[in-house]
Amino acid sequence: MKKSLFKTSYIYIVALISVLMLSFSDNFFKFVLRFDESILIILDNHQNQGLLNIMKLISFIGSSSFLVPSISLLVIFLIYKKKFREIFMIISASLGSLALNSFLKNIIKRERPVEFFKAVETSYSFPSGHAMVAASLSFTIAHILTRNKSIKTKKVAYAISSLYTVLMSFSRLYLGVHYPTDVIFGIFYGIVLFLFIKDLFLKC
Repeated sequence: MKKSLFKTSYIYIVALISVLMLSFSDNFFKFVLRFDESILIILDNHQNQGLLNIMKLISFIGSSSFLVPSISLLVIFLIYKKKFREIFMIISASLGSLALNSFLKNIIKRERPVEFFKAVETSYSFPSGHAMVAASLSFTIAHILTRNKSIKTKKVAYAISSLYTVLMSFSRLYLGVHYPTDVIFGIFYGIVLFLFIKDLFLKC
């Protein structure tokens, strides 16, 4: 476990330092901005009211207004089942994502693409909190549910988690509240946080 935990931590630290360094590179920032805006322009030119309403619903599922009561009910259920390791894993995945996301946003301070807004957001843009929490929490739950299951069952669970994460991330792009790189790095950090949590609680 120590070796696996070290590897995950190493990847996490290197990735974090890399992002912080790249955020201060003018040439890199200009290249990323061109890529980001080109994707948002395409999405902005293909807006559909029905799809917009669906994306708003998906985005709401990833908001604190939905997740806080949902996670609270899940924790209460796990307490009843005396699944204390699972409780700590879920809390670590959710609160860990929020803490890291807040830290990165206040360090990098990237403004949101306000000219593309289809919804109101006030915090900084990078990385996407919805994408990060979706990845870390859904993969953690998939791991908990399939820890002693067959490989086939694990694949199905992780496929569902992946689909949920992608849909959540796409909803943020369709609503114009994030740049593509915000959600890409949000997913990446969420997955690495999940791997860290899985290694940490592997033999607990």
